[in-house]
Amino acid sequence: MKNELYVKIVKSLADELNICFHWINEFNILFPEEELQYDLYNETAPNFFSYLSKFYFDYFFLKISKMLDPAKINSFDNLSLYQLEKIASNIFPDKQLEIKKEIDFIKEEAKIILNARKKIIAHKDLKISLNNEHLGETKFVEIESIISKMSNVINKVFELFGEPQYSFVWMRDFNGATSLIQALKQCSYYRDLSIENELFDKIEQIERKSKYYRI
Repeated sequence: MKNELYVKIVKSLADELNICFHWINEFNILFPEEELQYDLYNETAPNFFSYLSKFYFDYFFLKISKMLDPAKINSFDNLSLYQLEKIASNIFPDKQLEIKKEIDFIKEEAKIILNARKKIIAHKDLKISLNNEHLGETKFVEIESIISKMSNVINKVFELFGEPQYSFVWMRDFNGATSLIQALKQCSYYRDLSIENELFDKIEQIERKSKYYRI
């Protein structure tokens, strides 16, 4: 019975982390190492995309921080990676130290992220705000690496239970960021077409008939 509960906890951790792989895909589509795409953003909504990038980082910082919370705070149990250490101590005591070291290593790599979550994102530290202090830099590739290591330690525990490996894969969402990029490209073509007066008049007629015209 206990084993069933422990497997359920590991599965919940995997489900909680897996959504990150969707947002990693979306981020990499929206913010690739491709200057031409940023030219497109600057022609359309530069402020929006600047803030959107920040929102993504805040999301990942909060998600990583939650996954690295203590297993228990006072009387409150957290769904965090440190539940894996507790599980190992009860079922696989010879693996407990190994699993703890892996999670501690991830936590060390995420030190800047955890500090930023504590002092800037979830709370606003007065001293840092007044002095405009810089807590350090985290590149997106580091976020990807941390999340990948988290998935590995989860799968290690699945393997100890003799359970199938969890597939941390999220297929590209063609109605997500990919669709947005395509729409922005079409808007760029539309702006270029607007210099053709006769054609532009026809486009305006189609626009006025659209249900979205009043937006």
